[in-house]
Amino acid sequence: MSSTIRSILKWLGYCCFALMSFIFFLYFTFPYERIRVVAEQHLGAIIGGKVMIDEIGPSPLTGVTAKLVTMQLAAKEKKTLPPALRPKAASKSADGKDGKKEEKPKALLLRFDEITIKVGVWALLDDAVETEFSVVGFGGTVDGSFRMSKKDGWSAGIDARSLLVAQLPYVGNALSIPLRGALSLKGTLAVPKGKWSKAEGDIEIGCEDCTLGDGKKKLKIPPMLKDGLPIPRIRLGKFGGKISIREGQATFENFGAQSADLDLKLAGRINLNKRLPYSNIVSYLTFRLSDTLKKRDPNLESIEMLMQSAKRGDGFVGISLTGLISRPRAVPTRTEPAGLLGLRKKKSSRQRIRPRRP
Repeated sequence: MSSTIRSILKWLGYCCFALMSFIFFLYFTFPYERIRVVAEQHLGAIIGGKVMIDEIGPSPLTGVTAKLVTMQLAAKEKKTLPPALRPKAASKSADGKDGKKEEKPKALLLRFDEITIKVGVWALLDDAVETEFSVVGFGGTVDGSFRMSKKDGWSAGIDARSLLVAQLPYVGNALSIPLRGALSLKGTLAVPKGKWSKAEGDIEIGCEDCTLGDGKKKLKIPPMLKDGLPIPRIRLGKFGGKISIREGQATFENFGAQSADLDLKLAGRINLNKRLPYSNIVSYLTFRLSDTLKKRDPNLESIEMLMQSAKRGDGFVGISLTGLISRPRAVPTRTEPAGLLGLRKKKSSRQRIRPRRP
C-alpha cells in the first residue's frame, strides 16, 4: 500500500471518528426536554387544544420519537337555529327555554403509543420538506411519508394496518350506531401547488371482520326512522373498496360488503374541498338484508316495511347520500341522485368508440 493511500485512509478515519463523536454528543446532550415543551405548546396552538407528551428522544439518524402522546381537541359548540326557524312543536320550559336539555359537546381525546418523525436532509437542498413518519396507536400501526415544495405542491403516502375502527376519531359521530373491525388503508395523494381541483391519487380501504350495531344504539334516518330503531349486531364480513381521485374528484370503485347477513354497495363521488369537512358528496347506498338476519331480529323487517318506497326491483333498498361529507343528508329512494346519473352518462360517452369515416 502506497503512502498516498495510507494518508487518505488516515484522514478518512479522522473524519469518520469526528462525525461519530458529533452524532454521539448530539444524541446524549440534545435538549429533548426543552423540545418536548416547545412541541406541546406549538402543536396545542395548531389543533386548538392540549397536547401532552410523556417522553421524547432520538431516533436513528435524523429522527425524533415521542412516546405516550395525548391530544385533547376542544369541543365545538353546535350552532342553533334562530327562534323563528325552530320547529313549533318544540316544548318550552317555564324559563322560556326548550324543555330538552342540550348536551354539551365533549372534547375529543386522541392517544398514541408512539410517534416517530424523520426529516429528509437531502430534500432541503431542493428547497423542499420531506418527512417519514410512523405511528403506533388505535390498536395498529401507520407508516407514511410527506413531501412539500413550492414548485410541485405536496404529496403523501400512507400504509395503515389493523386499526381498531371503534377507537378511531369521528367514526362515532359519522354513524349513530357502532362500527367495529380492523381497518387497513393504503394509498397515495398528490395536490399540485395546493390546488385540490388538480388532486390525483388512489386509496384502498378494507375492514376485516367488520360488524355494525350492538342491539342498543338506534339507527336514525329521518323522516322514516326519526326516533330511531335498535340495530342488532350485523356481520359485514370484508368491507371496503377503492377510491380513485382524479382532478379533485374522488370516486368510489367496487365499494361494498358481502356476508351471510347482508349485501351492501356504495357508488358515487366526493368533490374535494381544501377544508375536507366541506367536501361535497353525491352517492347512492344500496343494501339487502338476508332472510336469516330478519328471522334473527324481526325489527329489521319493519325497516324494510318503512322503506318500501325505496325498495328496488332487485330487492335492494336504496338511500341517497348528498350534501357536505361532515353532515350528509340521507334520503331513502329507489332512484340514484341526479348528479350520479349525470356522472355515469358522462363516463359512458367517453368510453363510446366512434366509427371512422370512410
